[in-house]
Amino acid sequence: MQFEAGVARDRLSPVRDSQTPAAAGLVAWITFWAFDSRARLQATHSPQPAPLTDASHAAHFGLTEAELAVARLAKVQILEIDPAGKVSL
Repeated sequence: MQFEAGVARDRLSPVRDSQTPAAAGLVAWITFWAFDSRARLQATHSPQPAPLTDASHAAHFGLTEAELAVARLAKVQILEIDPAGKVSL
């Protein structure tokens, strides 16, 4: 069974013609939004802070450097936090 190209195109053209401006507008809006978001994210980018030393990292959580070193060796760590906020392994 063969179809004539003109008949099929004529039947679909009202749908396609009415959706083309909406689709073009949507593509334009998404493009604008992407470039605008990228520019805003780059403008607010701040450099990474200096890494913490082991002593300050351990002190922040109330641990000794030795406890921190042991905790880093474990693959799974379970921490207990008491009501005062003290962390223990």
